[in-house]
Amino acid sequence: MTKLLNDKNSPLSKAYISKIYEDKKGNFWFDLYKHKSDNAGIYILDLQQKWTRIKHPNPKMFSENAINDFYLDEESNLLWITVSGVGVLSYDIHSKKWETYTNENSNVPSVYCERITKDKDGSIWIATYAGVIKFNK
Repeated sequence: MTKLLNDKNSPLSKAYISKIYEDKKGNFWFDLYKHKSDNAGIYILDLQQKWTRIKHPNPKMFSENAINDFYLDEESNLLWITVSGVGVLSYDIHSKKWETYTNENSNVPSVYCERITKDKDGSIWIATYAGVIKFNK
């Protein structure tokens, strides 16, 4: 069976999708990007087919900068996002608190961060244009 998600039943056709992730509860997480679009960002489709959007306090964060990758750390309830031209963002799902890591306020060597993953010890690894960084748990 195939189900088309279109303008009538989802926000997904309004921008480019670069990643989809299914969490342990069965919710689907999407990142959307379209330059200068208010529709860019992270969206969640829950089991009841309800859409939720995660918004950054700076409304231009995702519309002017491409989300390259994200990692949902379900153990710590942190959403890690690599954003081109910015660096790394972390979002606490429960407290809704954002942290931004750039080459100006942290040891992140480049504002061009790409792929992100977590190792078996709980450390977050991020590939950047200037090397690999590791956030220890």
